[in-house]
Amino acid sequence: MQPFVPEKLPIQNINWERLSTLLGETNAEMGRYDGLLEAMPNPEILLSPLTRREAELSSKIEGTQSTMSEALAYEAGQDIDKSKIEDINVLRNYRKTLIFAEQELRNGKPFSLYFLKEMHGMLMKNSRWDSSTNPGEFRTKQVFIGQKNAPLKDVRYIPPQHFLIREYMDNWEDYLANSPEEKLVKTAIIHAQFEIIHPFDDGNGRIGRMIITLFLYLSKVLQKPMFYMSQYLENNKTQYYECLRDITQKAAWQQWLEFFLTAMRSQTIENIKKVREINNLYKQKLQEFKETTKSQYYKCALDAFFKRPIINSVVFAQKADIESHNTARNMLKKLEQKGIISKIKAGKGQAPSIYLFKDIIDLVEEQKRQ
Repeated sequence: MQPFVPEKLPIQNINWERLSTLLGETNAEMGRYDGLLEAMPNPEILLSPLTRREAELSSKIEGTQSTMSEALAYEAGQDIDKSKIEDINVLRNYRKTLIFAEQELRNGKPFSLYFLKEMHGMLMKNSRWDSSTNPGEFRTKQVFIGQKNAPLKDVRYIPPQHFLIREYMDNWEDYLANSPEEKLVKTAIIHAQFEIIHPFDDGNGRIGRMIITLFLYLSKVLQKPMFYMSQYLENNKTQYYECLRDITQKAAWQQWLEFFLTAMRSQTIENIKKVREINNLYKQKLQEFKETTKSQYYKCALDAFFKRPIINSVVFAQKADIESHNTARNMLKKLEQKGIISKIKAGKGQAPSIYLFKDIIDLVEEQKRQ
C-alpha cells in the first residue's frame, strides 16, 4: 500500500439531484435547531453538559474510556483510579480547546491553518502523546492508520507523505474560505478532506470533529457555535470509517456526502429533542431552587450546577458568585435536604464536600446510551 494522494478541492461530479431531498430536510432541521438556540436566554450555561458530553464521545471514538462523570468528579476532588487520569485529561483538553476555539471565532479570529495549530497544541498539551506528537505542528514523518504495532501489510490507510501536507492544507484552507459550495455539503467535504490529509501526528479525529461545529458557526448556518455530532458518529463508527476509507479507495464522495448529511439530519433532530429537555429541566429546577433556598442567589446556584453537575462546595460558592461561605453552605444544605442534590463525599479537614446534581447527569447520560 502506498501513501494516498488526495484529490484537491473542490470535488468534481457531485450528483446534486440525488442530494436535493436529503439536503433540504437537513437544512430544515438545522434551521429549527438554530431557532431553538436563538430563543434560549443562556445557551452557554444550559448546554455546558452537552459540551462535556461531546468531549467524552469524540474522544471515545479514538479509544478513550473515561466518562464525563469521572472527569467532573476528578475536577471536584473525588478520588479517581490513577489509570483513568490520563484519559480524563484528554476529555478536559478537548473541552478546553473547543471552548477556546468557539470564543476566538466569536471575537472575529479567522479560521486559518495557524488557528488549527493553536487548537492542536492546546488539545495535546500535557497528554500522554505530548512528547511524541509535536503539539501545534504539522507532522514531519509518515504515519500509518491501523492497529497499534500491526505489520505494514495490515494497515488500513496510509495518509499523504508529510512533505505534501502544506500543499494540501493550503488548498483546504482556500476552499474553506473562498468556495461558494452549499454550506452543509462544504462542511462534509472539509471534515473528510482534513481526516484524509491527516496533517498532525495524532489528534486528527478530534480536531476534525471540532471543525464541523466551528464551520457551521463560521458559515452562519448556526448563530451560536453549538452543534455536537459525535453521538451519531460513535454509534455508527464502523460506517463512518468505511465511508472515509471508500473516498480514498473508490473516490466515493457521493456516498460520503449522503452518509454525512444523514448523520447531520439525525443528530440535529436528537439535538432539538435534547435541548428542549434541558430547557424544560432548567425552568423546573429554577422554580425549585427559588422555593427551596429562598435566596437571591438561587439562579446563580442553579447555573453553577449546570456548569458543573458534580461540584465541591468551594467551587460552588465561586461559580454562584456567593461571597459568604455560610450562605453557600446553607443553600447546599437546603437543596440536599429537599433531595434536589446529593452529597457524594463529606468534607474533611481542608477538603470540601462534593455534591451531585443527578438530574442533568441522567439526562445527558441517557442521550449517550441511545
